[in-house]
Amino acid sequence: MSGSGPTPVPEPPSVQNLPRGVAIHGHGTSQTDDIVPQFDTGLTEGIDLVTLTHDGRSTFIVSATEGDQTELLTSAIGAYSGQRPLVVQGPVSFQVTADGTWTVRVQPMARGGSPAFSGTGDAVSAYFTPPTSTAAWSVSHDGRSAFFVYAHCVGGSIVVEDRTGAVQDTAQITFSRGPCFWEVRADGAWSLTPPP
Repeated sequence: MSGSGPTPVPEPPSVQNLPRGVAIHGHGTSQTDDIVPQFDTGLTEGIDLVTLTHDGRSTFIVSATEGDQTELLTSAIGAYSGQRPLVVQGPVSFQVTADGTWTVRVQPMARGGSPAFSGTGDAVSAYFTPPTSTAAWSVSHDGRSAFFVYAHCVGGSIVVEDRTGAVQDTAQITFSRGPCFWEVRADGAWSLTPPP
């Protein structure tokens, strides 16, 4: 078979401690060792924000394993940029299937967000103080694939949308006790707008 070279040897990913969180860089399919949460620097325990990027053209799958629990963070084809929440309670390792260069940044969730939230693709908001009364929110999505919206609060989580394709909806939302944050999974532009 002409044109095929030796099978590339997977490069181990590099793990860099940030002042708060870790940045992991790699190319192709690989896996990290367990990353242990620290008190003063690096990975932190609690709900963390995972920001993922990939510049390849094929499958991009990232999973996080903590003890005997594995959580799928993303499964995409081609270039990807998005965010997911991850509960960190102990040492965690990341398994990445990719054909390009990728990054995984794990940092504490930000505070001081506002209830209104908009963006493109998979995203997670900063913590915000929820409205105290039930209200009709405008929800839109111009993508073609699955569209999920979750409101995660200290008092519990609710599913706001679970649809496929374009959405132009009015959703009655009752938040539980805050603070809260949004988790959106989408392939297009979207917005979550409270009533005026």
